[in-house]
Amino acid sequence: MALSIVQRTILGYLIMFLLLALLGGISYWKLVGVNSDVNEVTEEATPLLVNSSKLYVTILTSQRNLLEYLTYQSESQLPPVEKAYEEQKAAFRDEIEQIKSQTNNSDISEQIEQLANDYFAKGDQIMALHSESLMINQSLIAARGEFVKYEDAFQKVTTLLIDKLGKSRSQRNKVDRLTSGVKRDLKELRTARQDMDLPKLIDDFEKNLQKAKAGIRDVKISKG
Repeated sequence: MALSIVQRTILGYLIMFLLLALLGGISYWKLVGVNSDVNEVTEEATPLLVNSSKLYVTILTSQRNLLEYLTYQSESQLPPVEKAYEEQKAAFRDEIEQIKSQTNNSDISEQIEQLANDYFAKGDQIMALHSESLMINQSLIAARGEFVKYEDAFQKVTTLLIDKLGKSRSQRNKVDRLTSGVKRDLKELRTARQDMDLPKLIDDFEKNLQKAKAGIRDVKISKG
């Protein structure tokens, strides 16, 4: 059947209209898909990324607090740093809960949480050990101070005793022999190191001290 020019023209416009409609439908469908992807990024991925960044910053800040804590050698300096560390720990827990609520992949968030819990547990342990070491160090300093006092007192008593012996060389030499072991042991105990046999040093000191006490009784002090 032959079509007239008018009919062919109308058919051509109709086909073009159908093609434009099809093209418009495809474009609209693509646009809907893009819009869905954009919404997913803005509503899910972006907040997740922001909270992940916050989580990273929190861990770094807590690590800085931990390192700062270890640099202090005075117990009075520790509480503010420990408080800041605990605040970062609490902030981390809040942020991980937000991430859990924003993602359907619970495995990853749980792994992050477990690793962070292990990190904070180790951090707590390190801080406790550092605080304990400072307390022990303070006690050691105080003990050394008392030790030096007793060592000085022993030296003064020994000097006073020798002065009381007058010109008796034999008695002076006897006191020197009796007290030399105690003097040596006191010096070694005061400067004791970890690699030294401390129980043996203490045992030698006690033996020399008892020997000195027994021998001093026989020393003849000048009456002049």
